[in-house]
Amino acid sequence: MLEDANNAGDYNIIESFNGQLFANYAKPDALGNTSADSLYVYDGGGWSPSTLPIPQGVEKLRAIHVNEGTMTITTAPSGFVFNSGLGLVRQFGYMDYSDPAIRDGFTQSDGTIWVADNQQGLVRIKNSEPLRFIFPDGPASDLISAMGVEGGTLWVTHATRSQ
Repeated sequence: MLEDANNAGDYNIIESFNGQLFANYAKPDALGNTSADSLYVYDGGGWSPSTLPIPQGVEKLRAIHVNEGTMTITTAPSGFVFNSGLGLVRQFGYMDYSDPAIRDGFTQSDGTIWVADNQQGLVRIKNSEPLRFIFPDGPASDLISAMGVEGGTLWVTHATRSQ
């Protein structure tokens, strides 16, 4: 069992992937960008700090999405795509465009990565094609509560509070 004996933070994300549970522990500034989050993994025998190659304790973990054999983990400045063997397939963000402010990310089965960026809008990263920055018609807002792909259509929902 994961415990927070000092009540210093919250467990705010949990996702199942490859027979394991991944849980994010958000430190006191959970709503800000400086929460120094830590990712934990449960392998059926107990919880332990994740050994995935993502920064631990220095960045806010924004989201975890699982889709068709991949797991996408996003932090404020970057994202990471892992295969079913938990090998790092792709890192994205600051190496793709300047000043990323990533809120969420999702990887499709063809390798296309969709990024919800606080400053750039919806960003499509697709293999070697040029980046595509998309600003949909509608109210301008960076508040996204969830992303997903169903039947080849990307769905993005608007949030009612900041994340």
